[in-house]
Amino acid sequence: MSYSEEMLDALDNQDLEAAGSALKQALAHDPVAVLEELGENLYHLGFTPEALEVFQHLLQRDSENTDYLLFLGELMAEESEFDAAFSYLDQIPQDSPAYPEALLDMADIYQLLELPEVAEQKLLQARTLLPNEEIIDFALAELYFSLNRFQEAAALYGGLVEAGKTELASVSLLERLGISLAMAGEFETAVAPLTQALDHEETEDRLFYLGYTYQQLHEDERAIALYQRLLEYNPEYATVYVHLGRLLQGQERLEEARSVLEQGLRYAPFQSDLFLMAAENAYRLHAEARAEEILNQALTIGEQQEEVVLALSNLYSHQERFSEVQKLYQDYPSDLPEALWDQARAANALEDYDEAFKLYALAYAGLKEEPSFMKEYGLFLREEGRIKEARQLLTHYLAHEPEDLEVQSILESLQE
Repeated sequence: MSYSEEMLDALDNQDLEAAGSALKQALAHDPVAVLEELGENLYHLGFTPEALEVFQHLLQRDSENTDYLLFLGELMAEESEFDAAFSYLDQIPQDSPAYPEALLDMADIYQLLELPEVAEQKLLQARTLLPNEEIIDFALAELYFSLNRFQEAAALYGGLVEAGKTELASVSLLERLGISLAMAGEFETAVAPLTQALDHEETEDRLFYLGYTYQQLHEDERAIALYQRLLEYNPEYATVYVHLGRLLQGQERLEEARSVLEQGLRYAPFQSDLFLMAAENAYRLHAEARAEEILNQALTIGEQQEEVVLALSNLYSHQERFSEVQKLYQDYPSDLPEALWDQARAANALEDYDEAFKLYALAYAGLKEEPSFMKEYGLFLREEGRIKEARQLLTHYLAHEPEDLEVQSILESLQE
């Protein structure tokens, strides 16, 4: 029995002292081939420092062995010793058969260091050396996918699929291709690979992205069915709630949407757009108290705050709670044109006409093509005796809404 075998037996018996002693003897006496096998076994068993010691010893005996340099570089990278990893990989000459693999390893490290541009350069260099190597195309596709460069990723995934590959490194190429095409806006083309991937194995992501693709193609019933099946799989898949809720509301299936959105609020309590949609749904179901409660919860999240405040302001305005509109904007100031409009309406209702005029004027720049604003502002100006300005604004309004007989009559009276 070799010393290397003695070491592995000692490790199997959890006798670390004997294992350490056997390792010293192995390095001193065992032949190269046995030590290479020992190093690989130690690595696969998770004894990385010992595997490093073995291959560093082997490299001292054969300093130009590129297999040792490559293995040591990979081991050091796994230990997050990136400078040491580069020191080994950089020693591999460009004319070595191991050089393309060294470039792949360096690309992996640069991705971990959040330097994707350098990683891309290494992969493109490797692809130039081995233009038909599938693993390089796959690595480059994965990089582009992670960078949301979906068109480029789709081209590479598509080439691999056309070559007969459906999976590499435990990654479904059909799924990646379908998602890349969908995210690149090529929805019709995305359906086939996503459907094939789903037929092969039903997973949450495949259900979602095929549903999303059908949603973009306005095949709503198919999308709804896939989203509902996904929620049966995993109700914590937070992204789906907004999409499913939007589809159901679009079909006026408001009670179904309410059930979905309320469930979503339990499973995705920090998703502000879900709160906004749930509040809209409650409002449309005439559950205004629930809508207000949801919006006040959304304020605590701190995301999309201006949109949440505006929705709450609109609710208060509809209920003629104008003092609360003013208090809301004191707590959460906003210069959105729609927010200024709500504040102007509140000031007008509370008979603070100077403040209302100032706010209407500020809102005008962003809402001068919004017919309902133009009408309201024009009528306010008429009430304030600003006849010339009112006439101009209501004339502009009628260009957008020529059938409004009420404003036609008012405008005629202002011309007299």
